[in-house]
Amino acid sequence: MQVLRNTPLREKRLRFDLKIGKDRNDTTYVYHVYLQLSELYIALGNPVKAEALLDSALLFGPPCSKIEIDKIHYYIEKIRGNQEKAYYYLEQAYGTVSDTSSLRSVEQLAALDTRQISHVLESKPDAPHNLFELQGPRQFLLLGLLALVLALAIVSFMAWRLQRRANIALKRKYQLIEQDRHSTQHEAQNQEIAEDQDGLTKSEAVEWLATLESATLAHIADNSFTLDGLSDTLGLSRRQVQRRLKAATGLTATAYLHETRLQQARLLLESGQVTSVKNLAAAIGMRDVKYFSQEFKKRFGKSPSKFTEQME
Repeated sequence: MQVLRNTPLREKRLRFDLKIGKDRNDTTYVYHVYLQLSELYIALGNPVKAEALLDSALLFGPPCSKIEIDKIHYYIEKIRGNQEKAYYYLEQAYGTVSDTSSLRSVEQLAALDTRQISHVLESKPDAPHNLFELQGPRQFLLLGLLALVLALAIVSFMAWRLQRRANIALKRKYQLIEQDRHSTQHEAQNQEIAEDQDGLTKSEAVEWLATLESATLAHIADNSFTLDGLSDTLGLSRRQVQRRLKAATGLTATAYLHETRLQQARLLLESGQVTSVKNLAAAIGMRDVKYFSQEFKKRFGKSPSKFTEQME
Protein backbone atom coordinates (compact mmCIF):
# COMPACT_ATOMS: atom_id res chain seq x y z
CA MET A 1 0.00 0.00 0.00
CA GLN A 2 1.42 3.37 -0.98
CA VAL A 3 1.73 6.00 1.80
CA LEU A 4 0.78 9.37 0.43
CA ARG A 5 2.75 12.56 0.86
CA ASN A 6 1.56 15.47 3.03
CA THR A 7 -0.44 13.10 5.25
CA PRO A 8 -1.04 15.61 8.11
CA LEU A 9 -2.38 18.17 5.64
CA ARG A 10 -4.63 15.56 3.99
CA GLU A 11 -5.99 14.45 7.36
CA LYS A 12 -6.67 18.07 8.35
CA ARG A 13 -8.56 18.61 5.11
CA LEU A 14 -10.62 15.47 5.58
CA ARG A 15 -11.48 16.53 9.15
CA PHE A 16 -12.66 19.87 7.79
CA ASP A 17 -14.76 18.13 5.13
CA LEU A 18 -16.25 15.92 7.84
CA LYS A 19 -17.35 18.98 9.83
CA ILE A 20 -18.96 20.53 6.76
CA GLY A 21 -20.82 17.33 5.99
CA LYS A 22 -22.16 17.10 9.54
CA ASP A 23 -23.22 20.75 9.47
CA ARG A 24 -25.10 20.08 6.24
CA ASN A 25 -26.55 16.89 7.74
CA ASP A 26 -25.40 15.04 4.63
CA THR A 27 -25.08 11.47 5.91
CA THR A 28 -23.86 10.03 2.60
CA TYR A 29 -21.10 12.61 2.39
CA VAL A 30 -20.07 11.97 6.01
CA TYR A 31 -20.05 8.24 5.35
CA HIS A 32 -17.59 8.60 2.45
CA VAL A 33 -15.32 10.99 4.38
CA TYR A 34 -15.13 8.51 7.30
CA LEU A 35 -14.17 5.78 4.84
CA GLN A 36 -11.38 7.97 3.40
CA LEU A 37 -10.06 8.68 6.91
CA SER A 38 -10.13 4.98 7.68
CA GLU A 39 -8.18 4.20 4.50
CA LEU A 40 -5.71 6.97 5.34
CA TYR A 41 -4.91 5.31 8.67
CA ILE A 42 -4.60 1.95 6.93
CA ALA A 43 -1.99 3.53 4.68
CA LEU A 44 -0.25 4.81 7.82
CA GLY A 45 -0.35 1.34 9.39
CA ASN A 46 -2.72 2.24 12.25
CA PRO A 47 -5.44 -0.45 12.30
CA VAL A 48 -7.04 0.75 15.59
CA LYS A 49 -7.96 4.20 14.29
CA ALA A 50 -8.83 2.77 10.89
CA GLU A 51 -11.35 0.36 12.44
CA ALA A 52 -12.82 3.09 14.71
CA LEU A 53 -13.36 5.39 11.72
CA LEU A 54 -14.92 2.52 9.75
CA ASP A 55 -17.37 1.93 12.60
CA SER A 56 -18.19 5.66 12.61
CA ALA A 57 -18.90 5.51 8.88
CA LEU A 58 -21.35 2.62 9.36
CA LEU A 59 -23.25 4.72 11.96
CA PHE A 60 -24.20 7.22 9.24
CA GLY A 61 -25.92 4.76 6.99
CA PRO A 62 -25.71 1.43 5.19
CA PRO A 63 -22.63 0.87 3.10
CA CYS A 64 -22.91 1.83 -0.56
CA SER A 65 -20.78 -1.19 -1.41
CA LYS A 66 -20.35 -4.19 0.90
CA ILE A 67 -17.29 -5.23 -1.08
CA GLU A 68 -15.61 -1.90 -0.23
CA ILE A 69 -16.29 -2.40 3.50
CA ASP A 70 -15.01 -5.98 3.44
CA LYS A 71 -11.83 -4.88 1.65
CA ILE A 72 -11.17 -2.28 4.36
CA HIS A 73 -11.67 -4.99 7.00
CA TYR A 74 -9.29 -7.19 5.02
CA TYR A 75 -6.52 -4.56 5.08
CA ILE A 76 -7.07 -3.85 8.79
CA GLU A 77 -6.69 -7.52 9.73
CA LYS A 78 -3.74 -7.95 7.41
CA ILE A 79 -1.91 -5.08 9.16
CA ARG A 80 -2.64 -6.74 12.49
CA GLY A 81 -1.11 -9.97 11.15
CA ASN A 82 -4.34 -11.92 11.42
CA GLN A 83 -4.15 -13.72 8.05
CA GLU A 84 -7.06 -16.06 8.67
CA LYS A 85 -9.46 -13.26 9.51
CA ALA A 86 -8.08 -11.16 6.65
CA TYR A 87 -8.84 -13.92 4.13
CA TYR A 88 -12.28 -14.28 5.67
CA TYR A 89 -13.15 -10.67 4.73
CA LEU A 90 -11.56 -11.16 1.31
CA GLU A 91 -13.73 -14.25 0.81
CA GLN A 92 -16.80 -12.20 1.84
CA ALA A 93 -15.90 -9.63 -0.77
CA TYR A 94 -15.14 -11.97 -3.71
CA GLY A 95 -16.94 -15.22 -2.95
CA THR A 96 -16.09 -18.64 -1.48
CA VAL A 97 -12.67 -20.13 -2.26
CA SER A 98 -11.26 -23.48 -1.15
CA ASP A 99 -7.52 -23.39 -1.14
CA THR A 100 -4.65 -21.12 -0.31
CA SER A 101 -3.41 -20.72 -3.89
CA SER A 102 -6.81 -19.58 -4.97
CA LEU A 103 -6.94 -17.14 -2.02
CA ARG A 104 -3.63 -15.65 -3.13
CA SER A 105 -4.94 -15.27 -6.65
CA VAL A 106 -8.04 -13.52 -5.36
CA GLU A 107 -5.82 -11.33 -3.17
CA GLN A 108 -3.85 -10.24 -6.24
CA LEU A 109 -7.09 -9.57 -8.09
CA ALA A 110 -8.45 -7.56 -5.20
CA ALA A 111 -5.32 -5.48 -5.07
CA LEU A 112 -5.52 -4.87 -8.81
CA ASP A 113 -9.26 -4.03 -8.78
CA THR A 114 -9.02 -1.68 -5.87
CA ARG A 115 -5.92 0.10 -7.36
CA GLN A 116 -4.51 0.33 -3.85
CA ILE A 117 -6.15 2.34 -1.11
CA SER A 118 -4.53 5.55 -2.34
CA HIS A 119 -6.98 5.91 -5.25
CA VAL A 120 -9.83 6.41 -2.78
CA LEU A 121 -7.88 9.11 -0.99
CA GLU A 122 -7.22 10.86 -4.27
CA SER A 123 -10.83 10.73 -5.51
CA LYS A 124 -13.33 11.82 -2.89
CA PRO A 125 -16.79 13.39 -3.10
CA ASP A 126 -16.86 17.04 -4.04
CA ALA A 127 -16.51 19.04 -0.84
CA PRO A 128 -18.20 22.40 -0.60
CA HIS A 129 -15.01 24.35 0.09
CA ASN A 130 -16.52 27.46 -1.40
CA LEU A 131 -18.41 29.26 1.36
CA PHE A 132 -21.03 30.44 -1.10
CA GLU A 133 -22.05 26.80 -1.68
CA LEU A 134 -23.25 26.43 1.90
CA GLN A 135 -27.00 26.21 2.26
CA GLY A 136 -29.39 27.59 4.82
CA PRO A 137 -28.79 30.14 7.60
CA ARG A 138 -25.01 29.69 7.49
CA GLN A 139 -24.89 30.98 3.93
CA PHE A 140 -26.82 34.13 4.83
CA LEU A 141 -24.76 34.65 7.98
CA LEU A 142 -21.46 34.46 6.10
CA LEU A 143 -22.74 36.71 3.33
CA GLY A 144 -23.95 39.21 5.92
CA LEU A 145 -20.58 39.23 7.68
CA LEU A 146 -18.75 39.76 4.39
CA ALA A 147 -21.09 42.62 3.48
CA LEU A 148 -20.58 44.19 6.92
CA VAL A 149 -16.79 43.98 6.66
CA LEU A 150 -16.91 45.50 3.17
CA ALA A 151 -19.18 48.33 4.34
CA LEU A 152 -16.93 49.10 7.31
CA ALA A 153 -13.89 49.18 5.03
CA ILE A 154 -15.63 51.60 2.65
CA VAL A 155 -16.80 53.85 5.51
CA SER A 156 -13.32 53.89 7.06
CA PHE A 157 -11.74 54.78 3.73
CA MET A 158 -14.23 57.61 3.10
CA ALA A 159 -13.71 58.97 6.64
CA TRP A 160 -9.95 58.91 6.14
CA ARG A 161 -10.26 60.81 2.85
CA LEU A 162 -12.57 63.43 4.36
CA GLN A 163 -10.24 63.90 7.34
CA ARG A 164 -7.25 64.23 5.02
CA ARG A 165 -9.01 66.85 2.91
CA ALA A 166 -10.03 68.76 6.05
CA ASN A 167 -6.44 68.74 7.33
CA ILE A 168 -5.14 70.00 3.97
CA ALA A 169 -7.74 72.80 3.89
CA LEU A 170 -6.97 73.79 7.49
CA LYS A 171 -3.24 73.84 6.80
CA ARG A 172 -3.78 75.97 3.72
CA LYS A 173 -5.93 78.39 5.72
CA TYR A 174 -3.21 78.81 8.37
CA GLN A 175 -0.62 79.37 5.64
CA LEU A 176 -2.75 82.15 4.11
CA ILE A 177 -3.25 83.75 7.53
CA GLU A 178 0.50 83.63 8.19
CA GLN A 179 1.27 85.09 4.77
CA ASP A 180 -1.23 87.88 5.37
CA ARG A 181 0.29 88.62 8.78
CA HIS A 182 3.81 88.83 7.33
CA SER A 183 2.55 91.01 4.51
CA THR A 184 0.85 93.37 6.99
CA GLN A 185 4.01 93.59 9.11
CA HIS A 186 6.10 94.28 6.01
CA GLU A 187 3.74 97.04 4.89
CA ALA A 188 3.80 98.60 8.37
CA GLN A 189 7.60 98.56 8.43
CA ASN A 190 7.72 100.14 4.98
CA GLN A 191 5.25 102.77 6.12
CA GLU A 192 7.33 103.54 9.23
CA ILE A 193 10.48 103.86 7.12
CA ALA A 194 8.64 106.15 4.76
CA GLU A 195 7.39 108.19 7.70
CA ASP A 196 10.91 108.35 9.17
CA GLN A 197 12.44 109.53 5.95
CA ASP A 198 9.42 111.66 5.13
CA GLY A 199 11.22 112.88 2.06
CA LEU A 200 13.81 114.84 4.12
CA THR A 201 16.61 116.41 2.20
CA LYS A 202 20.11 116.79 3.62
CA SER A 203 19.45 120.37 4.73
CA GLU A 204 16.19 119.35 6.34
CA ALA A 205 17.99 116.57 8.25
CA VAL A 206 20.54 119.11 9.57
CA GLU A 207 17.70 121.38 10.60
CA TRP A 208 15.98 118.50 12.41
CA LEU A 209 19.17 117.74 14.37
CA ALA A 210 19.39 121.40 15.41
CA THR A 211 15.80 121.26 16.60
CA LEU A 212 16.58 118.06 18.49
CA GLU A 213 19.57 119.63 20.23
CA SER A 214 17.58 122.75 21.18
CA ALA A 215 14.78 120.68 22.65
CA THR A 216 17.29 118.61 24.62
CA LEU A 217 19.16 121.65 26.03
CA ALA A 218 15.87 123.30 26.95
CA HIS A 219 15.11 120.42 29.28
CA ILE A 220 18.68 119.47 30.23
CA ALA A 221 18.18 120.26 33.93
CA ASP A 222 15.10 117.98 34.10
CA ASN A 223 16.32 114.54 35.16
CA SER A 224 12.95 113.04 34.15
CA PHE A 225 13.38 114.19 30.57
CA THR A 226 13.78 111.00 28.54
CA LEU A 227 12.76 109.62 25.15
CA ASP A 228 9.08 110.07 25.91
CA GLY A 229 9.53 113.76 26.68
CA LEU A 230 11.74 114.17 23.62
CA SER A 231 9.19 112.57 21.27
CA ASP A 232 6.40 114.71 22.74
CA THR A 233 8.45 117.86 22.27
CA LEU A 234 9.29 117.01 18.66
CA GLY A 235 5.79 115.76 17.84
CA LEU A 236 7.04 112.39 16.61
CA SER A 237 6.58 108.81 17.74
CA ARG A 238 9.21 107.10 19.87
CA ARG A 239 10.14 104.85 16.95
CA GLN A 240 10.50 107.77 14.56
CA VAL A 241 12.79 109.62 16.99
CA GLN A 242 14.87 106.47 17.54
CA ARG A 243 15.20 105.78 13.81
CA ARG A 244 16.11 109.33 12.82
CA LEU A 245 18.52 109.72 15.72
CA LYS A 246 20.23 106.41 14.99
CA ALA A 247 20.57 107.28 11.30
CA ALA A 248 21.98 110.76 12.01
CA THR A 249 24.26 110.15 15.03
CA GLY A 250 24.57 106.37 15.45
CA LEU A 251 23.33 106.73 19.06
CA THR A 252 20.20 105.61 20.83
CA ALA A 253 18.00 108.23 22.47
CA THR A 254 19.31 107.37 25.96
CA ALA A 255 22.94 107.52 24.83
CA TYR A 256 22.30 110.80 23.01
CA LEU A 257 20.76 112.46 26.09
CA HIS A 258 23.62 111.20 28.28
CA GLU A 259 26.26 112.50 25.88
CA THR A 260 24.51 115.87 25.55
CA ARG A 261 24.41 116.27 29.35
CA LEU A 262 28.13 115.54 29.71
CA GLN A 263 29.05 117.89 26.85
CA GLN A 264 26.91 120.64 28.41
CA ALA A 265 28.65 120.09 31.78
CA ARG A 266 32.03 120.54 30.12
CA LEU A 267 30.89 123.78 28.45
CA LEU A 268 29.64 125.09 31.76
CA LEU A 269 33.00 124.32 33.38
CA GLU A 270 35.01 125.80 30.55
CA SER A 271 32.92 128.97 30.54
CA GLY A 272 33.17 129.29 34.32
CA GLN A 273 29.42 129.57 34.69
CA VAL A 274 29.37 126.78 37.28
CA THR A 275 32.27 125.84 39.53
CA SER A 276 30.64 123.58 42.12
CA VAL A 277 30.47 119.93 41.16
CA LYS A 278 27.17 119.59 42.99
CA ASN A 279 25.64 122.56 41.16
CA LEU A 280 27.06 121.31 37.89
CA ALA A 281 25.39 117.91 38.30
CA ALA A 282 22.08 119.59 39.11
CA ALA A 283 22.39 121.87 36.09
CA ILE A 284 22.48 118.93 33.68
CA GLY A 285 19.79 116.85 35.43
CA MET A 286 22.04 114.35 37.23
CA ARG A 287 21.21 114.23 40.94
CA ASP A 288 23.84 111.70 41.97
CA VAL A 289 27.05 113.73 42.24
CA LYS A 290 29.31 110.69 42.62
CA TYR A 291 27.82 109.01 39.55
CA PHE A 292 28.14 112.25 37.60
CA SER A 293 31.83 112.56 38.53
CA GLN A 294 32.52 108.96 37.50
CA GLU A 295 30.77 109.38 34.14
CA PHE A 296 32.49 112.73 33.49
CA LYS A 297 35.92 111.24 34.21
CA LYS A 298 35.13 108.21 32.03
CA ARG A 299 34.19 110.50 29.17
CA PHE A 300 36.87 113.21 29.39
CA GLY A 301 39.67 111.49 31.34
CA LYS A 302 39.45 113.76 34.38
CA SER A 303 37.00 114.34 37.20
CA PRO A 304 35.06 117.65 37.23
CA SER A 305 37.14 118.98 40.15
CA LYS A 306 40.44 118.20 38.37
CA PHE A 307 39.08 119.71 35.22
CA THR A 308 38.24 122.91 37.15
CA GLU A 309 41.73 123.08 38.72
CA GLN A 310 43.29 122.76 35.32
CA MET A 311 41.17 125.59 34.02
CA GLU A 312 42.39 127.83 36.85
